[in-house]
Amino acid sequence: MVQQINNIQFIIIDEVHERDVFTDINIVLIKGLLKQNSDTRLILMSASKIDYNTYFKDFSFATHEIIVNNFPVTMYYLPDIMKLIFSNQ
Repeated sequence: MVQQINNIQFIIIDEVHERDVFTDINIVLIKGLLKQNSDTRLILMSASKIDYNTYFKDFSFATHEIIVNNFPVTMYYLPDIMKLIFSNQ
């Protein structure tokens, strides 16, 4: 498998903040590959702020935070939707 990763420049994992067994297993496997091939770059993306040291205590890495605009969200509950639907008949 190490020979296969030699040609890979970047690995991108999105939604890292959603900690599940699949993400954790992937990160463990990728950590092993990165130790054997330091030319490959790993990009972890998350919608929330997470502590990357949790994953990579024994690696040196750079972090970049990109702030984007949040858009307002209006919440509607089922009774409100029902009123909207049936009040137009």
